[in-house]
Amino acid sequence: MIQLSGARELAMISLGKSEKHGKYANIELNAMLKKYSLPANDRSLFTVLYYGTLERLFTLDYIIRKFSDIPFEEINMNIRNILRLSLYQLIFLDKIPDHAVCDQAVKLAAKYSNLGASGYVNAVLRQFLRSGFSLNDITDLSAKYSYNNWMIDLWTDAYGREKAIEIMEAQNTHLYLSLRVNTLKTTKKTLWDKLTSFGLTVEDSPLSSSALLIKNSPPVTSLPGFSDGEFFVQDAASQYAVELLKPESGSFVIDCCACPGGKSFSSAIEMKNKGRILSLDLHENKLNLIKNEAKTLGIDIISAEKQDATDPRMTCHSMTNHVICDVPCSGLGVISKKPDIRMKSSEDIQKLPELQYKILEKSSGYLTCGGTLLYSTCTLNPAENQDITNRFLSSHPQFERKNGFPKTIFPTEKNDGFFIDILVRNK
Repeated sequence: MIQLSGARELAMISLGKSEKHGKYANIELNAMLKKYSLPANDRSLFTVLYYGTLERLFTLDYIIRKFSDIPFEEINMNIRNILRLSLYQLIFLDKIPDHAVCDQAVKLAAKYSNLGASGYVNAVLRQFLRSGFSLNDITDLSAKYSYNNWMIDLWTDAYGREKAIEIMEAQNTHLYLSLRVNTLKTTKKTLWDKLTSFGLTVEDSPLSSSALLIKNSPPVTSLPGFSDGEFFVQDAASQYAVELLKPESGSFVIDCCACPGGKSFSSAIEMKNKGRILSLDLHENKLNLIKNEAKTLGIDIISAEKQDATDPRMTCHSMTNHVICDVPCSGLGVISKKPDIRMKSSEDIQKLPELQYKILEKSSGYLTCGGTLLYSTCTLNPAENQDITNRFLSSHPQFERKNGFPKTIFPTEKNDGFFIDILVRNK
């Protein structure tokens, strides 16, 4: 059992694992919470510290470099992470007194190094506090907003500098929790009233008519209606994509990269649980998530089966009314939920467009004449978005783009960044 500093020490350990082994933040978070029995407050603090420090890593490292008399690369990893955690608390959290932050940092440094390291940590933090330093003092965009330079350059080239800054600011704001109302079991008003009676502030989504938004939500499993399947968690932009596809009751839908199942569930609800949905995914171990959630939601038209999207089922060729291609992507529109994406290199995503194009091309064969295909990603990168569908349309004359598309949904505090294109087979 972790003693002494609880959440802070756990966060320091997890940051080290992320740095040393490149572990996904959500996997590391869940593993640590499962391993250590922390009180509710410490669980929350650990989550905030770990995710928050990852989110602001570039900023925190900039500040360490500015106030340390030891070159950054020579600082011991544990000491570096203690400084990161402490600076994050001093800058971004307002409920922990400065003296308490410094005291815990010194104790952690002594435990994981020596008295000399404790004195060094104390000196860096005290110097920072005396300086009156503010984020407004930072002019470098990467350091100020904590994003890789290649991401900033990509967004600036694609959307302009002002929009690039808006994207970064939005994804530095923690989003509302977005719920998809399950109208097979309840109504939007009934669920709204139930959630407000629970003491929550509920809002409509500017994007999706099926979404309810909750700010500062408690754990979703504690919300009324969760265990009864009256809603599931799905970002408003993702809900909006299915609303634009408009799968009708009685139709046949194939969801090609279905896990964890949100678009399949939304489609089933739009279809009033009438018709057929084939939810396919390469990862067989994740298919039970779809099957179990469908049962909870009262959906019985979904079949979840293993299938490589680049190797489609010929038995379904030219048979479906709608195809959903929510392809694997770089995730540059969901950075607020996945802070470790910030650490990706541009090389990490270079192979994605060819995979995305292949999935689109192969999956398009499922459509019958007059059928519609939803191509979507949760990224903000033209090379993975309109460049893919433009390339496809240029070489597949039997398809055309539906009027009004494509659409790029930029992130706000109420929704993720998202790309949506709808293609129609006309021959």
